[in-house]
Amino acid sequence: MFGFNVNPLLLTLLISARLIFAIKGVIQDCDEVYNYWEPLNFLTRYFGKQTWEYSPEYAIRSWTYLIPFGLITYPLRLLESTSDSLFIPSNFHFYLVRIFIGLVCTYAELNLAESLKFLSDEISNWFLIFEIFNPGMSHASISLLPSSFTLIMGMFATAAVINYFK
Repeated sequence: MFGFNVNPLLLTLLISARLIFAIKGVIQDCDEVYNYWEPLNFLTRYFGKQTWEYSPEYAIRSWTYLIPFGLITYPLRLLESTSDSLFIPSNFHFYLVRIFIGLVCTYAELNLAESLKFLSDEISNWFLIFEIFNPGMSHASISLLPSSFTLIMGMFATAAVINYFK
């Protein structure tokens, strides 16, 4: 299932780039903070800001997008609630979600690179090199935004279409 036949150096560089940027990358978009991170914090840790878009009075945003990301941090909250001596820093929830999004994006990139191998190994390798050093992918691959979700699903869809027609 996870057996990709790609260059091991490029695989290591891609995973390293996504993990490093998940930990060291800054949040570029204020909408990501106020429309997704704050409500996710409100949903999962029971404090924070519920923005007006999520309030029952206006309800222009759905909580549905945030629920899967809340499930990622659920084991941490369960550990915290069952143990009095265990302390998990609050920023660990943040980094866990970012690392998860980055790894799923990496899986999608590797899936697409594997699909491109039917053209040639060089095209697949060049695709991975461009993905590693692409600053836009570094930002988008760890963002808690619906557009990043669409990007990841688009890569999976492109790989599926290529695999279908090859």
